[in-house]
Amino acid sequence: MSPFRQLAEQTVARDAGFVSFVGIILMIAFSFEPPAALKSGATVALFFSIGLVLRASRLTDDGVVRLEAWRGLHPTLRPIGDSGRRWARNNFEELLLRTAKTASVIAIGFYCAALVASVVALPEAYHIVGRH
Repeated sequence: MSPFRQLAEQTVARDAGFVSFVGIILMIAFSFEPPAALKSGATVALFFSIGLVLRASRLTDDGVVRLEAWRGLHPTLRPIGDSGRRWARNNFEELLLRTAKTASVIAIGFYCAALVASVVALPEAYHIVGRH
């Protein structure tokens, strides 16, 4: 694996870790109501996915030199010339879109689990209302 690709994967994984941490904190905050907790986690994952898609769509061959993965490499390890920048952009774009796809699948799973949890909790709410 190329040094650029390895560093790019590490930076995207770090970003995903930070976003996951935020999602977990929100889910813990709403843990008293499981459907809301699952929806908050799904929303965080969905926004992360949208952000990655927007980031990938705005990436250019010249803009790739401003990436942390590019700047973090020693100049002798960076891809050379225009074709090197194009290769780096294509690889980083593919990585962003693959990660966005994974985040979208997680968001769909959490939204489905929230739907199931709200349907399961629904009969309990009717029993409480019916007793009064």
